[in-house]
Amino acid sequence: MKQFRTILLGLLILIVLGAVAGSVFIRYTSKKALPDYNKDVILQGLVSEVRVYRDSFAIPHILATNEYDAYRATGYLMAQDRLWQMDLLRRLTTGRLSEIFGKDLVTADQLFRSLRFTEKSQMVIDSCSNEVRLCLQAFADGINQYISEKGNKLPPEFTILGYKPEPWEPIHSANLIGYMSWGLTMAWQTEVVLYKAAMATDEAHARELIPDLEMQKLFVHPGSPLPEDAEFVSALDQIDQVIKDLGLQVFQASNNWAVAGKKSKTGKPLFANDMHLELNAPGIWYQIHQEVPGKLNVTGVALPGQPFVICGHNERIAWGMTNVMLDDMDFYIETLSEVDT
Repeated sequence: MKQFRTILLGLLILIVLGAVAGSVFIRYTSKKALPDYNKDVILQGLVSEVRVYRDSFAIPHILATNEYDAYRATGYLMAQDRLWQMDLLRRLTTGRLSEIFGKDLVTADQLFRSLRFTEKSQMVIDSCSNEVRLCLQAFADGINQYISEKGNKLPPEFTILGYKPEPWEPIHSANLIGYMSWGLTMAWQTEVVLYKAAMATDEAHARELIPDLEMQKLFVHPGSPLPEDAEFVSALDQIDQVIKDLGLQVFQASNNWAVAGKKSKTGKPLFANDMHLELNAPGIWYQIHQEVPGKLNVTGVALPGQPFVICGHNERIAWGMTNVMLDDMDFYIETLSEVDT
């Protein structure tokens, strides 16, 4: 009995020590990459001092004397906050997810490699001005300085998966153009479903399920001709009247809009836009403010992995976007020849 108690006590001690060690490891791993926003950082390649202020939401406000310094600082700051997300997006667009997640994602990698994001991104970079290319290079340099500086004190995902991110290149930022285009396309979800629906029934019933755009005569672009089908227009008017008679109100508007300052409580205009993006954690956008006196003063949202504000405002104008939901993709069924040509 005494020996049994000794063994039991030893096991209990081991369990307690294991739990304590595991807790310490998890706590260290989860917090080792947390940035110190009050720390002065020496970035190589800066022409002059860059000041960064974080507001109560930790949104960075960058004040620099030239754009290259601003974008180099942007790269460092973005890596501070979103390096794992940036690397994940890079792996997705280059078809390298299976390297860290295993063979289950090989098929996904094959798909994204077939989309040839990198090849098309190089065409974009080649068509850019030298100034834009230098800004992208400065941004990449800021990211790489952060990776080099942190050493093994990177976000916990890198520790868990056992790898270190490779140096960032401008092409990786350009790949996000393809990533956003892919995420906003609708044909991938609808074309195949509509095809399967058509195959499951006869032609007459398929036409009832699938709209024929050749018969569409309504236009929304200013100056477009009015519908010629008077009966169709009359039917729409009748439906509209029925809705009104029922006491219902239908707001005919897009989900991007602006309100004049005279109608707002602050006296300032209100501007909103819905970009039809999925909800993710962390979110797809990175909020930032960049200021170069006499050259740039913009605040808004950028994509983690590229340095430019996509939607936002400066001192004079605000801009945004919403997905137009167009049919921009066609699919073909290919029959491979059995003859080796």
